[in-house]
Amino acid sequence: MLVRAIDHNRYELFRVMGEVTGTAVKEHDSFLETRLNPSPWGNYLYRFQLEEDRLSDEIEVIKQKIQSGCLPNQILLSSSDRPVGLVNAFVESGFLQTLSQTGMILEKGQLRYPADSSSFLTIEMVTKESDLGNWVHCVTDCLFHQGCAETRAYLPLFRHLFYLKSCVFLLGKIDALPVSTVFLFQHKAIGGLYFISTRPEYQKRGYGAQMIIQALQTGIINGLMGFILHTTDQGLSLFKRLGFAESSVIRHLYLNL
Repeated sequence: MLVRAIDHNRYELFRVMGEVTGTAVKEHDSFLETRLNPSPWGNYLYRFQLEEDRLSDEIEVIKQKIQSGCLPNQILLSSSDRPVGLVNAFVESGFLQTLSQTGMILEKGQLRYPADSSSFLTIEMVTKESDLGNWVHCVTDCLFHQGCAETRAYLPLFRHLFYLKSCVFLLGKIDALPVSTVFLFQHKAIGGLYFISTRPEYQKRGYGAQMIIQALQTGIINGLMGFILHTTDQGLSLFKRLGFAESSVIRHLYLNL
């Protein structure tokens, strides 16, 4: 169940984001397409269900749609249902691989607490819209390195999500300064952790682990039975220490126009 939830939770979050931004997830014959403006992860196309002899033809169709502007030039491929050969086929067709993320899963009873988790970090659940700007600014500053300009762009999106019971925003502070964030998306007893960020100057202090544990504990109190997330190689060791296990891999590719 948790392996399938890797894609299902992310897809549901995109669907919700599409609803609140007035866009939608489109289901094609062989893949899904999500367009968000602004888009935190680019655009998401996945779940290819083609025979190998039809794959090259489908890739060519996608290339033509990208070149004509009908599709975005950045895609994310999930390899949970398809072999690595799918990625190879795209790369051979002119797509460039830019990033890989490992999907990770955690059952409620498998959470492990770090030996030393003491720090001066104060973790708060964002309960007022007036405080949401601090959360968004921390995310955009840490993940997108754009600061105020990106905050203005993303604030309306997260303001819509803020009022949904399925969404939980956690903000970590040091002496009232926002330094770390986690977003918990709850769907069908599964919690997805997204927008996990810590300001660079405050990393390597255990703050990220504390934020994640707080998000997991919040989800368990809310009745969640398992959790999923996606991480780059940089975060693998941390999540394994907390009890997460590796699952599928998502690869980011784009067509160099």
